[in-house]
Amino acid sequence: MITRKEVLIALAIPMLAMAISACDKEGGDAPAAQQAARSTAGVPIEIVPTASIKVFSAYTQIIDGQSHLTGKRVWGVEGAAVEYYIDNNGTTDLLLTATPPISASNLSNVSNLVISQPAITRIRPNQSSKFSVRFTVMTKASFSFALSFSTNATVGQTGPVFDFKVGGEGAPELVYLQETPIGDWLPYNNAVSPQNITVPRGSQVTFTNNDSRVHVMNSDPHPEHSDCPELNQVGFLNPGQSRQTGNLNTARRCGFHDHENPDVAGLRGTITVQ
Repeated sequence: MITRKEVLIALAIPMLAMAISACDKEGGDAPAAQQAARSTAGVPIEIVPTASIKVFSAYTQIIDGQSHLTGKRVWGVEGAAVEYYIDNNGTTDLLLTATPPISASNLSNVSNLVISQPAITRIRPNQSSKFSVRFTVMTKASFSFALSFSTNATVGQTGPVFDFKVGGEGAPELVYLQETPIGDWLPYNNAVSPQNITVPRGSQVTFTNNDSRVHVMNSDPHPEHSDCPELNQVGFLNPGQSRQTGNLNTARRCGFHDHENPDVAGLRGTITVQ
């Protein structure tokens, strides 16, 4: 059964539609939004293509004008390359406009810096291009340098150049003592990693005991420990403990071993000083 209230609502709707139609025909009484809609009727909306840049190292986003901290880097030797990815999240091509595309400046405590330039300098929307940087930290101290590249991006950078600072700290080479599985059915076997390293003269090498048992690290030969006395400063290491060698100032090859397990091949190694 239709109620009286429903009948009144049904009658009111066509009357409201007639009133709006009458205002439209009159002109000036229509709301401003309707007037604006009529004035732009038939005019296409222009969408301006944009190049949008985002830069990443691994899963860390690099912000234009800020710093990327790489942590500790072994000083005196060329470190592993730091890789960067330039993403285009825009709707038109992102162009790396300089030659070469990536530049480095303001080097502090850094030498032998080499940039592997990106193979792609015209980055399509939703694509990326990669470049990498290798360098040597000169001393056991903080280091830094700046990277920059010019692009046509209008989103993601504050000017014509995207630039950021790379920094960290020089650290000595590390040797880890750890438990290493040697077979599905065998117990864990002590081992050092890496077993053979090369360092520049003047270096100190840190031994860290990540094993669950004590180790006593000394210079070869056993039991005299006389070849490289600087290694004997490491000595007794409890689980979780770290100790450094003395300064390795003489170019030579220094063998080391665990005094308590001198015949275990996994606990022997060499440090080449050059």
